[in-house]
Amino acid sequence: QLDQFLTYTNDLGSLKALAFLAAWSFVKVFCFDAGGVVLALSAGILFGGVIQGALFSALAATIGSSLAFGLAKLDTPVRKKSLELLDEYPSLRGIDKVVAKDGIKAVLTLRLAPILPIPIGAYNYVYGVSNVPYLDFAAGVFFCL
Repeated sequence: QLDQFLTYTNDLGSLKALAFLAAWSFVKVFCFDAGGVVLALSAGILFGGVIQGALFSALAATIGSSLAFGLAKLDTPVRKKSLELLDEYPSLRGIDKVVAKDGIKAVLTLRLAPILPIPIGAYNYVYGVSNVPYLDFAAGVFFCL
């Protein structure tokens, strides 16, 4: 079965990369954390090695996380829900000050030691309603995957 799957994915050519990117985007936008684990573990097999898989997985996850971040930045129902999440969990309110001040350092710390009372996938939305600069957010996501 695995050989058939690998043959099928190799036949996709460049569509394989687009499908992988779409899968990571789905996982990040819908906070499906278990799917992220499966994608990260399968990347090395799909892209010809651990290093290539890790780099492509980190890039795809960063793009997917950026979509979630952007949805929270825009005036969308997602932003309203993210703001409700901040109201529901008072401990999240302090993040805005920390990430605005420390940027990438704060994002890296929070991603490596998830101490917030929400799923890790929802962090992207919390960062989206905060004042963290996008490049600090993206770098923190990329280097923590």
